[in-house]
Amino acid sequence: KYRVVNTNKQVWFVTTHFSYDTQVAVKQFRELMEFIKDYAFPTIVCGDFNIDVGTDEYIQIQQVWQQHGFKDIGPFTDNDNDKKSISTNPRDRNIKIDYILMRQKSDQYTIQVNDIEIIKPYNKAHKNDGKEWFSDHWALSAVLRLV
Repeated sequence: KYRVVNTNKQVWFVTTHFSYDTQVAVKQFRELMEFIKDYAFPTIVCGDFNIDVGTDEYIQIQQVWQQHGFKDIGPFTDNDNDKKSISTNPRDRNIKIDYILMRQKSDQYTIQVNDIEIIKPYNKAHKNDGKEWFSDHWALSAVLRLV
């Protein structure tokens, strides 16, 4: 839980890394949503879900997050047409398995999304196309504001 300095505003931040087995990941996602369903403050859930957009598993978790009042605020959302425009995996594939979900859940203040960015750090840990990547995922960064 994060409390905004000099205010009484609170936001819950939840980070996760679900199983590479997509069926297990769906189960983990459902369990997480059940665990946080009664959080009384705006909530951000982010991390590696290991579930690509457009798959059967994606449709399952999308229905669950919508039932719990969340929306996908990442750089590729349900409304974007060109899935190839973002990849959170530097190895090759035009996939999205990393997410930032948001639920407002407050009548007194809301979360405003100011910026979402894919960060592509280099390091010697992973190689792709002659480049060395810090991780097998690119990082997602979000600038959010409580208003």
